[in-house]
Amino acid sequence: MASWRDTARRVAAAPARPFVRYFNRRFEDVHGHLDNEIEFVNARLAETVAATRVLQERIATDTEVMSELTIGLERFADRLADRIDGLGEAVDKLREDIEHLRQRA
Repeated sequence: MASWRDTARRVAAAPARPFVRYFNRRFEDVHGHLDNEIEFVNARLAETVAATRVLQERIATDTEVMSELTIGLERFADRLADRIDGLGEAVDKLREDIEHLRQRA
């Protein structure tokens, strides 16, 4: 025998069925839409990760190039400084030689 509560539930459920079906369809539509959005977001995330990796590789390559250029520039600056020092010494030697020649004459 059905209890009083079961009877009341059946009586109340009958008029509510159209509303329940309507809202179930609406929630299924929303759920489907959210699933599509999640797929879209995941696809965009994968694209972003791939683009980030490409940028990281490019930055690493550019950093290596800049490092090599910096090392080359430092070598050039060292050689230039050595040559300028050598020229300064040569100019000083020439001045001494000229002064020595003037004293003889």
